[in-house]
Amino acid sequence: MSRRLAWAWLALTLLLGAWTALSYQHLIARLNVDLFALLPRDEHDSRAEAALQRLAEQGERQLVLLVSAPDLAEAGAASRTLEAALKPLPLAEQHGAFDPAGVRDFFLPYRDGLVAHADAEALAKQPPVYWVRRAASAAFTPVSAIGLRWQQDPFELFTHWLLERAQSSPVRPDGDRLIVSEGGRHHAVLIYRIEGSAFSLALQERIHDGVNASIAELAKSHPQARVRRAGVVVHAATAARNAQSEVSLIGTGSTIGVVLLSLLAFRGWWRLVLLMVPIAVGSLWAVALTAAVFDQLHMITLVFGSSLIGVAVDYAEYAYCASLDGDKDPRVRYRELAPGMAVALATTVLAYLGLLLTPFPGLAQMAAFSAIGIIAAWLCVMLWFPFIGPRSVQPGPATRLFEWCGARWPVWRANRRGWVLLLLGAIAMAPGIYLLRANDDVRALAVTDPALLAEHTDVARALRLPSPAQLFVVSGRDENEVLVREEALTARLSAMQAEGRLAGFEAISAWVPSASRQHALWQLGAPLHSDAVLAPLREALELDAEWTPPPATDRILHVDDALASPLGPLLRGLWLGRGSDGRYASVVLLKGLSGQADSARLAAMAGEGVRWVDKPAEISELFGRYRVRLGWMVAIAYLLTFPLLWLRYRERTWRLWLPVALAAGGTLAIFGMAGVPVQLLVVLGLLLVLGTGVDYGVFID
Repeated sequence: MSRRLAWAWLALTLLLGAWTALSYQHLIARLNVDLFALLPRDEHDSRAEAALQRLAEQGERQLVLLVSAPDLAEAGAASRTLEAALKPLPLAEQHGAFDPAGVRDFFLPYRDGLVAHADAEALAKQPPVYWVRRAASAAFTPVSAIGLRWQQDPFELFTHWLLERAQSSPVRPDGDRLIVSEGGRHHAVLIYRIEGSAFSLALQERIHDGVNASIAELAKSHPQARVRRAGVVVHAATAARNAQSEVSLIGTGSTIGVVLLSLLAFRGWWRLVLLMVPIAVGSLWAVALTAAVFDQLHMITLVFGSSLIGVAVDYAEYAYCASLDGDKDPRVRYRELAPGMAVALATTVLAYLGLLLTPFPGLAQMAAFSAIGIIAAWLCVMLWFPFIGPRSVQPGPATRLFEWCGARWPVWRANRRGWVLLLLGAIAMAPGIYLLRANDDVRALAVTDPALLAEHTDVARALRLPSPAQLFVVSGRDENEVLVREEALTARLSAMQAEGRLAGFEAISAWVPSASRQHALWQLGAPLHSDAVLAPLREALELDAEWTPPPATDRILHVDDALASPLGPLLRGLWLGRGSDGRYASVVLLKGLSGQADSARLAAMAGEGVRWVDKPAEISELFGRYRVRLGWMVAIAYLLTFPLLWLRYRERTWRLWLPVALAAGGTLAIFGMAGVPVQLLVVLGLLLVLGTGVDYGVFID
């Protein structure tokens, strides 16, 4: 091996190490624990992806706290105490941003085009006398439900429309805060916006610890109060801590195992130090280059990359084993080892790069991280060890034990008896493989803290929060076409809600009717301004002969108007606006959806300009599709590996290939008999078994 190459590799490694040290804080800031970042983008519709992305961006920075108590006053007092305790944290209060009076005053000029569904039917069917009685009854109501004078809304059409909108949420204003009451308990709602990214590790730690400490203090002063949390930052902080714990556990366990095994197998501390060099170099290159290629480095990648310790150290240990009781020039020895080591490297790297065949960004990052780390560790051994490695290695007690066991280990021979045993083994595996079943449901992969999940579910149920993963995307040539299609869709959803199959939905057309519907409502309401209604109403209430209700208005309410209103922040997530293709789109969110039958019924509502998006189902279907596709590719890879190995190892090829094939078949058989379902990750695992398993045959040969 050339000294120039060794020095060049050392210089590159030192430069990379210096850059990594200088960029440490920046790299830490780019660590990501968002599990959704590991999933593929929508394959079919950029609008659906834009909708999901916008919902994710809005949701990831929101933290909702539900402060519950048996008494409303107690819930309010507890929420104020908690508010004060949370002041130092990087949280912006959002719970007081909703202004009912401001919303009312904004929509009031458009009132003639804003009519509740029941009132629209009444306008079409009821005679003038009905409206006279209704207005007379409203005149004697002491207080308006929305704070308007009777003269401003004598027939209460606008009042009923606003109240119909309010029914979509159980949250009600109570002074300067929002409350919800259910099941004999009262809840004060605290809504915060995180000032920063929910996936910043430093921010997560600060908010997580600060909120927990504040809740603990609240329990001392208000023992009857209970606080439940919902928000991405809560789950992200827990996931980050679990990931850090796993990285530490796997890394520490692997390192301790390597140290103990090396001390027992090879005598001398210097040899142990050398074993750590390829691990350190491989990890450095993997972290640095992956961070350079990808926008963010995912914590799960580091967890997965912890397995590099075991793979990287194999090359050094293989070189040590070749030096046992030997006295050959190291450079000559490594020249002889190079072909076998190259085969071992190629099979392992190709197996990891097989992860790039999937559409999952997370797996692509893991593949790049692992392949870079393994190549760097291999280069470290092949370029440096001929000069810094030991000329001869003395066997330790573990090595002597392995030699003793190896001499007595049963040997499978390629004779008639051996082939009979192999056939019997294949027959024994057949029932298990036949019993294999697939389960591609992505929900089976979700690992969430049960207590946090229960809290999140309670908050979502109490506030009737919509699902961010199952929704409709409605598109059209212009704003009016989108709203018309939305109105047709929400009419069907209302029927489903009346059956109790749906808790509710959110659609921008509920606040901004289509222009055609607003025109139709003007025409329906026109008779209310005629003498057939006003004359008997003046007589019944003894009004002046000149009295008339507020004059009808033909102002059209547009989406942009509503987005600029006090309600704009709540509506912005429902309107996607104009896309790059010139078409407009909106989102309809669903509440309280459960059951596959309901999902199938909703999917049947899709049509021209209306697309049903069920992200978990789409990803599960994608898992299934790629499981089958990669399954065939893995099977072909196992078959092609034999002739490729034959080019070098000839009649010894079966010794390298057969153990790997038996390991894969035996694993599948055990899964089948144990009832463990096969998923895409299982197939990918078989690919890694092929890549790393062949190594051991190469090393032993």
